[in-house]
Amino acid sequence: MKEDTSKEIFNQYYGNSNRFVCVTLKDGRILIGRFIGFFRGDEDQGEHYIFRWHFLEKKLTVFDYDNSIDPEQGIYINQSDIESVTFQ
Repeated sequence: MKEDTSKEIFNQYYGNSNRFVCVTLKDGRILIGRFIGFFRGDEDQGEHYIFRWHFLEKKLTVFDYDNSIDPEQGIYINQSDIESVTFQ
């Protein structure tokens, strides 16, 4: 497995007050929005610290943290599909 950057992304994202990010995927797509959830991997089994992110694009809606997460809203991105993450 390549170097796992998911823990670095996780720590920087949740330690930052401005949580808009630009995610560049390996297929060339660029997404702008927020991570609204994640799935932890089993590092003992060789998985990434975070193996999948729940992502809400900025153009879809403003996420309301006071309401429960709607799993139908947003998209799921595998960590292995991410080329880079830039904090806005």
